Amino acid sequence: MTYANHTRSLGLLLGLVAATAARGASLQASPVMLELTPPAASGVINLENTGDRPINAQVRVFRWRLVDGAEQLEPTESVVASPPTAELVSKQSYAVRVLRTDDAPVTEPEYYRVIVDELPGPQDQRPNAVTMAMRYSIPVFVEPPGGASPQLSWGWRKEGGNVVVTLRNDGDRRVRISALTLKGKGSVSFGAGLVGYALAHSEAKWSRPAKGFQGGAVKVTAQSDVGPIDAEAVEQR
Repeated sequence: MTYANHTRSLGLLLGLVAATAARGASLQASPVMLELTPPAASGVINLENTGDRPINAQVRVFRWRLVDGAEQLEPTESVVASPPTAELVSKQSYAVRVLRTDDAPVTEPEYYRVIVDELPGPQDQRPNAVTMAMRYSIPVFVEPPGGASPQLSWGWRKEGGNVVVTLRNDGDRRVRISALTLKGKGSVSFGAGLVGYALAHSEAKWSRPAKGFQGGAVKVTAQSDVGPIDAEAVEQR
């Protein structure tokens, strides 16, 4: 089973279905990302119930890939969460261990996402109630030591009324992109926050309505976890 386009942020809170609106958000998860460094290759996610009644949480791990520029999540047993479910009483913190089960050396980058869901209880099944769920999607990075830094090349193209930005990363480490803007004959902003990740040896793509953007000689400006970006983007046909 493939979970396509399941995540867009790295360690960001996604508000979807379960826990009544009157309740508010009671499940908290941290940190916003994990980096498992061989040979230990394990980490901890801390869950906390900030509400006034017990809640149940489910923790699942998926392999994270970029396929044709789009994010996909796939079931995996190479990294596991222990325990996979937890009952948290009010104001309680709970540690979930995230462990790479493969003893083989890490020779290629591996990427995963830990999905933490708050599960609805019987008290949440109310007629005509508006419900919402708390979900966290936490990126997990397992990268070989001594690998090459991100090696980035940018492209752009028009598709219908949208402009599509592509980012190829031929390095051995991922790169986190935020505050992305295209500037040419007109400009397109992708917002001030997180846009996404370009994983090692992969290509990412993001699109926005063109809104008068005509292309020409296009420059990319952005922020990343390896520093500010100011680069040229090549038109793709």
